[in-house]
Amino acid sequence: MERYRERLSIFIHPKIGNWEDTEEVVQDTFVAVHKRIDQFAGRSEFKTWLFSIARNKSSDRIREICGRRQRDREIERELALRSGWDGPEPGERVTRSGFREVYGSCLSQLRERERKILILRFDEELSLMEIAAVFEIGLSAVKMRLARAMRAFRKVYHLDRLR
Repeated sequence: MERYRERLSIFIHPKIGNWEDTEEVVQDTFVAVHKRIDQFAGRSEFKTWLFSIARNKSSDRIREICGRRQRDREIERELALRSGWDGPEPGERVTRSGFREVYGSCLSQLRERERKILILRFDEELSLMEIAAVFEIGLSAVKMRLARAMRAFRKVYHLDRLR
């Protein structure tokens, strides 16, 4: 389970907005998984089931701290604007850490739903069917949301490069 701690934190943090609450939601997720491990039927991969629980625990926490999400989004946007790095110059090689910085900055400027689907697809490498299970939506809805999220990401990335 510990191998999923960082991944869950990255998945949960954009919705929750601060690291203390994020860590509590991760812990709540692990407790729920431990309590319900006998209910895991194996119809999906363990990771898909785990992220579904994390999504639900995140929603529970948001209801508990109602109103904080909007403020946290504004803080994330402000931090992204203050980051200062606007991407590589043409022909400049991007290091892995530089890519992660640009990627993170662009993600932080997206809406929560766009951010989550991109993280699940490209960071967690979940299949479209697994993402559908996490969000409890149909495959066509996943494809539509992913396409929209990718368009939004490209737009943010190109705007950042123009600054």
